[in-house]
Amino acid sequence: MRSHNKKLNTSIIESSNVFLLLSFLLVVSAIFYGYFLQNSVFNIVNRENLDKSISSLGIKVSSLESEYLSLRNGVSIDEAVRLGLKENFDKMNFANVDNNTSKGGLSFLGNEI
Repeated sequence: MRSHNKKLNTSIIESSNVFLLLSFLLVVSAIFYGYFLQNSVFNIVNRENLDKSISSLGIKVSSLESEYLSLRNGVSIDEAVRLGLKENFDKMNFANVDNNTSKGGLSFLGNEI
């Protein structure tokens, strides 16, 4: 009878240890679940804010492109000369075909550029 009681007591102790272990695992799992859920929500909100920033920057860029194109189309050669810009042909490098020499940086020796 005593051996039966000892087995019963040890099985109760073992089952309480299993219950404590499962409870501990449940609490740890709930903590991890909460952490990952919070992290996911934070990333979603951050992504939405970044999307809004990207769209507002896209609007600014298109506005600047429009302004650039209107200014570029508004400048003529007379306007450039009036603003003080002048063409300096002395500093331009062109290939000299007559002497088979070039002043540029390209070399076609051995099919290399």
